[in-house]
Amino acid sequence: FPFWKDSVIAGRIYSISQGLGADPSRAINWNIAWQAFAARPLLGWGSNNYVIIQQEFYNPRLLDLVRERFDRPHNKYLEVAVDAGALGLASYLSIFGVVAYALFCKRKKEPLLGALCAGIFVAYLAQNGTAFDHPASYIPLLFLLAFANARFFSPHLPSIRPHAYLVAGGWYVAGIFL
Repeated sequence: FPFWKDSVIAGRIYSISQGLGADPSRAINWNIAWQAFAARPLLGWGSNNYVIIQQEFYNPRLLDLVRERFDRPHNKYLEVAVDAGALGLASYLSIFGVVAYALFCKRKKEPLLGALCAGIFVAYLAQNGTAFDHPASYIPLLFLLAFANARFFSPHLPSIRPHAYLVAGGWYVAGIFL
């Protein structure tokens, strides 16, 4: 850290490590997102419309602190609330509620594995307070959700098996798109 203390990355880590209110640009940006959510609380503004929101609720003090424009509120919960409203935020959080319920129900069968999965989910939910999702955080989350689904939920086997030619054709089409 002493060798690269003037770098942008070190400054961002330092501002986050000082607490949630230490970075005034982040606090102003969260306030903009909160005002936008209060303006349209039920269904939100639509996906990826934060540029419009920032123009409507812009705080000029933000220009004194940073030169770039924010394209997201840098808080996943506020981002979902602004994009999809209270209904979208409830459905987003319900994903974690269902997994938390499953982990809670299976805690006596597999305590170590359940605690490990719960810890990873808590860490993911905590990092969402100061960040936004991108492939580096989505992919491990999706793997963890798939693992929790396979391990803690009972499978529902389909009663009808698809024809082998349909399955092969589906893989062929998927391969073309990849």
